[in-house]
Amino acid sequence: MRSTCFLPAILMACFVQAAPNVPADQEQNVLSCKPNSHSLKDFDSRTSVLAPDHSHRLLLAEDGSFEVLRGTERIAVLRVPDLSSNIEIMWAPDSEKFSITYSDGGAEGTFRAHVYLIGGSSAVAEASKGVEAAFVDFKAHFYCEARGNNVYVEGWTSDSSAVYVVAQVFPTGDCGRHFGRLGGYLVDLEGNILHRYGDKETRAIQSHCAKSGRANLL
Repeated sequence: MRSTCFLPAILMACFVQAAPNVPADQEQNVLSCKPNSHSLKDFDSRTSVLAPDHSHRLLLAEDGSFEVLRGTERIAVLRVPDLSSNIEIMWAPDSEKFSITYSDGGAEGTFRAHVYLIGGSSAVAEASKGVEAAFVDFKAHFYCEARGNNVYVEGWTSDSSAVYVVAQVFPTGDCGRHFGRLGGYLVDLEGNILHRYGDKETRAIQSHCAKSGRANLL
């Protein structure tokens, strides 16, 4: 149940286009945004999602947890609060980071997102400061008092240094005239907002992501 529109305090223009072929010196502008989508049934079947280089995988375990595996070695067990369904897992291109987006109440629930980093020792740490920064910034402009806002990870930059997060006023009529409004944020893992994108720009990025799994952020 995603939908979106946002006008930041400082209006920032961006040009968005499909990115089938991009010169190497512009790769940092390319957004990789093809998620792996899952339901609660996939926990019963112990579905796993491989990192791009196959060095790690994220296993959906029967107890509703996420196991991070390096080969056959389990290096971490992750749990997210109020997990319901509509789960999306997205590895960063460098295979060292990943995000988990999910609903806390099925299709009608609120979407939440967490970002994780695999350290040099293969320990896994949460790195969701950027997601939190996007949520707080968007809430300062647009917020649904009746239901709250959604937030989810849309993609990673091709150099894996930043994550693209979308915040959304819940898309129902009881959220007032801004219902369904979107705001896009390019953020790093330290919680710094690198760019803000308005509603139209965010929808354009989403359209390219849906068509090709990639979008160009310029």
